[in-house]
Amino acid sequence: MKRIHTLVAAAFLAGVFGAAPLAAETNQSVEVGLQDVSQNQAEAKFEEYKDVPQGLVFEEYALDVNAANYDLDVKLENLFQDDQSAALDYNRKGKLWFKAGWDQAPHRWGESAFSFFDQTAPGVYAIDDAMQSFFQANPGSATWWNNISTFTDRARAVPLEARADTLSLNLGGALSEGWSVDFNFSQQEKHGNQLLPVALGRSFALELAKEVDQTVYDSGVALNYASEKTTLALSYGMNVYENAINTLVWDNPKRLTDAVGDASRGDGAAQGRYSNAPDNLAH
Repeated sequence: MKRIHTLVAAAFLAGVFGAAPLAAETNQSVEVGLQDVSQNQAEAKFEEYKDVPQGLVFEEYALDVNAANYDLDVKLENLFQDDQSAALDYNRKGKLWFKAGWDQAPHRWGESAFSFFDQTAPGVYAIDDAMQSFFQANPGSATWWNNISTFTDRARAVPLEARADTLSLNLGGALSEGWSVDFNFSQQEKHGNQLLPVALGRSFALELAKEVDQTVYDSGVALNYASEKTTLALSYGMNVYENAINTLVWDNPKRLTDAVGDASRGDGAAQGRYSNAPDNLAH
């Protein structure tokens, strides 16, 4: 069970933003606090999509500026945590606008995973040769099961979690009466380890803590026209997906060398291979 006790202090400030040529109404707020977390066991589900930190927490900072010729909003949330975010919104009364955002989104599947595989290169997972040789010489026998404990200390802890970092930008403005243009761009990077079931033939399945290293770019431009009777939009978009690890290769825990001859079960190979999603481009 996890118990959380939070003490939050909120501060509200008012003043003039910068040296704006026109008077601006400015409001600021800050929320900070102290948090005590009592946990008696691993509870990954509780923190699957967020951080629950111990001690000082910076929950939110907000700035709101309302001037005669522009509006500005700034918000920062969960600073110095894995789920922190920032957003900026500037609007010059519909003539010019700019938005920017940055967001971190963690996803944690488990806290207590262990693996016999060592990643020797991106997408390449190896098992100790001695373990493979022992299993190959004693396939499914009592000797194997009675001695498997000698290999368990070679398993290493693997965090089953990944985090997506997303940057987004939007810039637009009025070109003339009725006409406006909009530019959009975003970039998302995802890194971490994710569970993947794989198989060698029909005999048994394995679980790999595969590395995730992906980047997605999304961009677009739009030309818009609006009047009392007519609306028109012309737009173009491009999406790019890049996967730094296109192929997975893993050792067969049962074999150190390839088996020749009987292939009825399909598990005679010393290694398995799997294709990840390939790079792609879309318009």
